Formats: sequence, C-alpha cells, structure tokens
Amino acid sequence: MFEDRHDSAVAAATEPGCVADYAVLTEKLSKHYRHPWTLRVTEGLSDLDLEVRRGEVFGYLGPNGAGKTTTIKLLTGLLRPSSGRAWLMGSPVGTEQSRRSLGFLP
Repeated sequence: MFEDRHDSAVAAATEPGCVADYAVLTEKLSKHYRHPWTLRVTEGLSDLDLEVRRGEVFGYLGPNGAGKTTTIKLLTGLLRPSSGRAWLMGSPVGTEQSRRSLGFLP
C-alpha cells in the first residue's frame, strides 16, 4: 500500500505546484562513500523514499549507522547525493530557496 501511495505522491510531485504540499520529499535518495586507499564502496544511505507533509510532526529514529545523519546532511546541502532527488518546502535540495526557511544545529 505504501508503494502505491508513494508512487502516486512522487508522480504528482513532479507536476508544478504539487511539491509545495510537502515539507520534505525524497525519491530514491542514496549516498555512497568510496574509501580513498582501498576504493571500497560503503553505502551511507540506500534508496530512501520519504514524505513529510507540511504541518506534520516527524521523528527520525534508528540505530547507529542507519543513515539518519547522512539524510540530514543531504537535505541541508552539506553532502551531495550519489543518486536520487529531494525537495525541501517545494524547492529542490541544493538551491538557495530550499535553505531559506531551514535551521540546522549539528
């Protein structure tokens, strides 16, 4: 059921004006790190689909190494995603507009 609801939300979000309904929207957001010496790839975040509507209260909980900090850093623009897309308050992550109403205290 979540798959159908999410697919329809992402499909609707690609239409102008619909992304604005979400405070946070991610589609297949992933981050991979490559070790500089061994060239071994580590997955920091894998295919995250997340929807948080404006006005909702959302808690982001999980065990160590689950990707919580990586997700926040991707959403704030401190890291660039390896793949996928994300929007904050209706604006694509990485744009100045997406950071205007954002506060982050690490």
